[in-house]
Amino acid sequence: MRSLGEQLSEIVGQKYVSEERHVRWAYARDLGPWRERMPDVVVRPGDPYEISAIVDLANRLRVPIWPRGGGASPVGGGMPLKPYGILLDMTRMNSVEIDDGDMVAVAEAGATF
Repeated sequence: MRSLGEQLSEIVGQKYVSEERHVRWAYARDLGPWRERMPDVVVRPGDPYEISAIVDLANRLRVPIWPRGGGASPVGGGMPLKPYGILLDMTRMNSVEIDDGDMVAVAEAGATF
């Protein structure tokens, strides 16, 4: 049976998936004082279709997903609630579109200041 990381690699490409301990450790905490909770795998989707496929896979395998933006939250917002599952790093989805005429800005989940 293929590992979770291998299955996710089929969705987003091997370059954007990691099961390596040092990578998972970097995502195990944010700026807050909470104890680390290391995910099983980190995946960086590039578009909504990849997110949909990841969610479908996680539902079939009954694996939790923990979404994360920039990881600069001091309140634990991007940390896994339990020490397992898929950490969904949204930083590849970082485009911002501005419509000057309508005065509307649309930012993807990984956009930062």
